[in-house]
Amino acid sequence: MLCFNSSEAKAFIMNIFKSKTPSLDLQHLSCLSTDQHGILTTQAPILAYWWDVNQNFGDWIGPWLIARMTQSVVINTRAQQVPHSLFSVGSILGHITKDQGVVDVWGSGLIAPLEQKKILKRLKASATPRFHAVRGKLTQAEIESKMQWKVPNVFGDPALLISEFYTPPTKKLNIVVCPHHIHYAQVKEKLKNTNIHVIDVMQSPEKVIAEIANADYCLSSSLHGLIIAQAYQVPWTWLRFSHEPLVGDTFKFYDYFSIFTDGQQIKPVDLNFDNLNAELIQKISQTAALAKMNVSLSDLKDSFPL
Repeated sequence: MLCFNSSEAKAFIMNIFKSKTPSLDLQHLSCLSTDQHGILTTQAPILAYWWDVNQNFGDWIGPWLIARMTQSVVINTRAQQVPHSLFSVGSILGHITKDQGVVDVWGSGLIAPLEQKKILKRLKASATPRFHAVRGKLTQAEIESKMQWKVPNVFGDPALLISEFYTPPTKKLNIVVCPHHIHYAQVKEKLKNTNIHVIDVMQSPEKVIAEIANADYCLSSSLHGLIIAQAYQVPWTWLRFSHEPLVGDTFKFYDYFSIFTDGQQIKPVDLNFDNLNAELIQKISQTAALAKMNVSLSDLKDSFPL
């Protein structure tokens, strides 16, 4: 199987993203790349898990970041039988199965408390993961109390590191709204023909990151909209459409906020689509701010297991 590296990795990942192969023949899997001297080399790809059912940038940025950090091809292990797998960005810890082999966890989180018997049974049937970091302290508490798995005190979503590995092109924007993909169509319709830029999170990671990073303010119902804003030092406000809550509702947000001083005091601005307009968004943007971290991103970066 021929793979590609560096600038071609995104296109390869996109193809894997859409494929549903039953297994990976690791004995015949190698990737061609060039070293710093231009010499052609081969290397094994990195096997990692990410959620590929919806083509959403918050799911893509895990493998996308790993590829940038390592200059390696990253292959999705979802629905595969593999000896090992790296879990990174996303609320994906509940997806661990025995088919994933030995799992390395680097910054992943849970989408909700571990209460479903089906998920608990699946996790208990899996090999004990090697935890290097988790997204937040709520995830740590759930894993340690419900699974009796030891989790180190290393926290943060790896997407917070993206600004070290990607400098987006400059295109000045004032206020951007970054709705979760289930909210996008209605938000886009309500704010059409206004000066408010609405981000489509189903675009490529580069496109979404650039639109957030170039904004003066980011208002988001997408968790990774808030995370990317923090990474690029763009003041942000958390939006919540209470009549159309996300799976797990606020759990993953407060898990992420646990890395901030007084993170549990962060409150969403509750909205409904009926009263959404540009004037309201302008007013809400004045509440945008950056949060103060109480954890070390250096520790998160240093905990990367590969």
